[in-house]
Formats: sequence, structure tokens, C-alpha cells
Amino acid sequence: MRPPNDRHCEHPPCGLPTIGPRHSLCRKHEAARERRGHPAVTRSLSWRVLEPTHGVARAYLKQHPVPPEVLQKLERDVLGPTADYSINYRDGWSPTRLRKNRLKLAGFMEHWRNPASAKRRIGHRGWRKYDPQSVMAVLLAATVYAEERDWRQGQAAEMFRALHLLKMKRLPGYTSFPRSGKARRQTVIVPGLIRRLLAQVINERLGVYLLTTAREVIAWGKVPRPAKKRRPQKKAMVAASPPAPQPTVMPWVQYNNGPDPRVFAVQPEPIRRGIIKTPIYNERGQVVAWRKVRA
Repeated sequence: MRPPNDRHCEHPPCGLPTIGPRHSLCRKHEAARERRGHPAVTRSLSWRVLEPTHGVARAYLKQHPVPPEVLQKLERDVLGPTADYSINYRDGWSPTRLRKNRLKLAGFMEHWRNPASAKRRIGHRGWRKYDPQSVMAVLLAATVYAEERDWRQGQAAEMFRALHLLKMKRLPGYTSFPRSGKARRQTVIVPGLIRRLLAQVINERLGVYLLTTAREVIAWGKVPRPAKKRRPQKKAMVAASPPAPQPTVMPWVQYNNGPDPRVFAVQPEPIRRGIIKTPIYNERGQVVAWRKVRA
């Protein structure tokens, strides 16, 4: 018989019971810490949140290019097929767990390098190329976003970088057939240990450069810069339209004490079957009825 669990989640806003007597968090916050680096980060941030920062990072990298040795390190240790994903700080990693997750991460990155995994509809600027320069812009944007919000607790900032690196391309998936009968593609959820391993690899290889450059980008973004001068647009040549036809003023004909002579006369309709229609006006000069007169 299992002993009763009297412990509650140690995360301040939560008071749910923990997973077990030996755990300090509930199931929700334990999964958040495992997948996203901190119990407070209970959901993943979409690219729409990061996209404005990505534009600032790209503008900074155009004026201050990434050093070639940093790009070579990114290609050799993270993106390239020769990357072994070894880490120096192994606290919390057993040898067996580390070996298995290194193999799994190598499989994920092999799928990432496959050209067939490129996204078909790319709505984000700068993602049409998957070279080290574009990858560095995404990593730098994620670092700037985390630095502006002071994510110092846990590994939320590092795992945020790793997840957006993987999401630059389509993640591996499978086809499922729900009850509706229509085939549907399901994306595989990246395990928390793989995110943690990739985040640690990026942090050990590129963490110093990303952190120092992110602070420079924040300071650079606050400096006011003069607006770009726009070229004067040439006025489009529009063909002159023909003048509007003017109404023909007809000589006034008095019809049954009609309206003011300044009003245009209404032409009677042509003769049909020996009958002519003449208009009848009111005091304001409006046609109120027609009178049929035999010709």
C-alpha cells in the first residue's frame, strides 16, 4: 500500500499535491520545468512574439557581422554532421542517459539538415535560408528576448533558444487517422531531455558570444537613429478624361401652369399608337403625373 502524499507543489501560485512524496512540484509544473526550463513557463512562446526582436537582431548583424570563427563553431558543433553533442558539465546526467539522448539528438538534427524538412510556407523573413548566419540571427533574437525580461531562474532562456532552433524547420511527425477518417499529420513532441541537451551544447559553445552580443543589441536598439531618406516618388501621368456632357437647355414650354422656367423641360415621349404623354408638375417643379392625350 502506497503511503499518503501530504506534500504540495512548492511553486508559489500553486497548491496542488505533488506527483509523489519525493517530488517537490505538481505534474503541471514538473512538466514545465522538464520541457521549458522553469516551472513558471507553462507554455511555449510562439514565433509571433519573437518576430519583432528578430528584425532588430538581423539589422544589427548587417552592420556588425558574426565573426567567421563563431560561424565555424556553430556549423561544426551544432548544425553539421560531425557534431557529437558532447558536454563538459555533466551534473544531473548519468552516462547511460547522456549516451541515449546524444543519439536521439543526432537523429533530430539529421532530420533538420534534410532539405525535405524545410517549411513550405515561410511567413517569417530571413528563414528562406538555413545557413549559419540565419541560424545565428534566430539564436541572437531569442537571447535578446530573454535578456530584456531577465530570465535568470532555471534554464528557460537556454531551452527557449534550442526550441526555436528546432522549429526553424518541420519537426518529424507521423500520419494519424482519427474518427473522422481524414489523414492528419501529427508532429512529434521534442522530449525535454533532448531540449535540455541541445540547450547546454549551444550554451557551452556559443553562450559567451550570444550573451555579450545580446546586451550590445539592447543598447544599440535604444540609440535613436535618423530616419532613412526616401526617394521622391514620381507623379504618375494620368490621361485627361473627356469633359462631362452638359445637359441641353431646351426652350421652355408651358404645361398646365408648370414650374419655374429655369427648370429644364421634360421631353414628351414619342407617339405610340396615337397617344402622347405630357407631364403634370406641382408647385416645386416636380413631375407628379403624366397625362395621356390622343394625337
